[in-house]
Amino acid sequence: MLLVAYAFLAVVTAWALGPRGGPWLLRLSEPGQQRVQLAAGVLDTVVGALGVAVLGLQLRAADHVHVLGWMIGALISLGAVAYAAGLLAWRGGQAVGLRILGWVLMVIALVIPSTLTLALPLVALLATTLARLPEQQAAQGRSTT
Repeated sequence: MLLVAYAFLAVVTAWALGPRGGPWLLRLSEPGQQRVQLAAGVLDTVVGALGVAVLGLQLRAADHVHVLGWMIGALISLGAVAYAAGLLAWRGGQAVGLRILGWVLMVIALVIPSTLTLALPLVALLATTLARLPEQQAAQGRSTT
């Protein structure tokens, strides 16, 4: 099952980041982009809650605390926060940088073989939003006053 999760990560990442005619998100209408942004936010929230749960389990297991558990929970949680910040900004270089940073942190945490690796396909799906979207130019209207 872990190999399936790793294979899914490889396939989705290759598809999302592979060379094509440009970011597939730009071919969507604005409402379509907003739906993708919302779906990515939901997936990111689920993965972030998983990271918080891991940290909570580490707090409850005072006699069997493992550094690896703290590291995995922290990486997932911090990655989810960084990815969410990138989703909120959505366009521009800083937004894509935050999404990439958050995605990489979550992948690093979930690639470590454990039961949590089964959540890797969820994080793999988040790779679909890692393309750089250009800044939107606000239409400047002329004042008649």
